[in-house]
Amino acid sequence: LKGQGGDIYISPKAKATPRATDHFDLMAKVQKFLASDKKVFLVRGDSGAGKSTFNRALEINLWDNYKTNGRIPLFIHLPTIEKPERDLIAKRLKEANFTESQILELKLHREFILICDGYDESQQTQNLYMSNQLNQPGQWRAQMVISCRTEYIGADYKDFFQPIDRNNSGGTGRFQKVIISPFTEEQIHDYVEKYVSLKE
Repeated sequence: LKGQGGDIYISPKAKATPRATDHFDLMAKVQKFLASDKKVFLVRGDSGAGKSTFNRALEINLWDNYKTNGRIPLFIHLPTIEKPERDLIAKRLKEANFTESQILELKLHREFILICDGYDESQQTQNLYMSNQLNQPGQWRAQMVISCRTEYIGADYKDFFQPIDRNNSGGTGRFQKVIISPFTEEQIHDYVEKYVSLKE
């Protein structure tokens, strides 16, 4: 994480739908989601819109505030995980050299915030929240922030991400989605100013 600190970061804005005119700060929206009982937050955007950069910034933000909320942020670059539709968290932890006993301990006693990057790059068609049985009895307890290129998923994209509750077949109350807005002139100007001052 320290290695990422030297980059210039401009927090992106987002909107609820592609045609919406109301833009809001994406980080603030995700923080509000994480404070709720919702389970899946989908970040859509065009290629190069800043999804992965945002996910890394979110990871840093959550680690900075780890002592406050106690939930473990876990960044997962989905293309690097073989068959992420099963044992996603355990596979990522094994990748980070956790032992089987440590992984079991975490599964039994800790909660996670999953930051899943590159759903489209992993060529996924599975609902990873459902196939990994998150928040089911005896399974991992986690909220999921997941990113995907807009053009990768069609009109029925909600089926790929929306959690389904046995008591609430729609699951719409536990699912939130946004689309990253293009950078404004003001944000571009802010970036250039920071870049020039850093590189002088």
